[in-house]
Amino acid sequence: MRVVRLRREHLVLGAIWLLGLASLASIFVLQGRLDQRRRAQIAVVGLRMQVSTLPKIALDLNGNLTRHQVQAKLGVAERGILETAASLDRLSGNRRDSRVIESQARELFPLLAQADGLASAGQLRAATVMLGLALLPGAPGYRLNETFAAIGDRYGREAGSARRLSELGSIVAIVALLAAFSIALARASHLARDKQLLLEQSRRDAHTDDLTGLANRRQLFADLDELLRGPDVAPAQLAVLDLDGFKAYNDRFGHPAGDELLARMGSALGAAVADSGEAYRLGGDEFCVIVRGDGAEVVFERARAALVDRAGGLRISCSLGSARIVADGSTGDELIRTADERLYENKRASRVDQRVVAV
Repeated sequence: MRVVRLRREHLVLGAIWLLGLASLASIFVLQGRLDQRRRAQIAVVGLRMQVSTLPKIALDLNGNLTRHQVQAKLGVAERGILETAASLDRLSGNRRDSRVIESQARELFPLLAQADGLASAGQLRAATVMLGLALLPGAPGYRLNETFAAIGDRYGREAGSARRLSELGSIVAIVALLAAFSIALARASHLARDKQLLLEQSRRDAHTDDLTGLANRRQLFADLDELLRGPDVAPAQLAVLDLDGFKAYNDRFGHPAGDELLARMGSALGAAVADSGEAYRLGGDEFCVIVRGDGAEVVFERARAALVDRAGGLRISCSLGSARIVADGSTGDELIRTADERLYENKRASRVDQRVVAV
């Protein structure tokens, strides 16, 4: 279930990242389109200005050019118009606009040539009237100006649309990337928290007995080192407890039953000393208790009572040996060894007493 949830989170995060990156890519595309349409608008304005100079060139109002010079100047101006119109192919994204402008401009060029001929023959008025007629509705000049206006307006609308879409894409990209960063940050925080929890659990496991849930030998020696490290050691005692009769029970009923008994007795031991000390399992059927402060003997008796049980017709009890924790240079190993020696002395004494009673 966790794997499925992680995969779902990864898919969602990947989708958001892709959305953000796609939005960024679309912004670059739309910005390029916006730039092209604006440049196309400028090109249309330039075409208007180029066309507006044609009548002045054709009429040669200053009268200082020969007809051949006027024709040459008209030719240069006309080629400039066609070249500017051709540049719209790249800026507008289609070839239709330039073709329409070129077609309509070519219809106007012969009229300019005729006007030039009339002006050169001294018929300036007739030439002026001819050019004026070219600007009437339906005439080449009128249609060309209408085309400029229509194309310029369309470029303006396309530029506005590209700008709005670019702004929308920017918002989507920012929101998507912020969402992706937030999810990634939350995921990283969650992973860090999980890692910390796992680390803490690992540390607890390293200092906890798996079978009984009590602290283990490693934790016992860590606690003893802490008690012995300070210059002023508070009163404390430890007791080592070893089960009597457990081996016979384990041999008769098997290890699983023995483990279940150890787990039950370990739980009882922990509950018995919980308010006054700490309980540990040293391994096998050996336990340990540390009591800080006074009243250790009372706590030790409660611990001994907790490790008495009747199971399968057998009586399980325990022997106990204790040692005082003092800052005399002793180590944890030495304290455990002292308590062990006293434990086995108590075992031997108990066996002697049992023999005496039997006699």
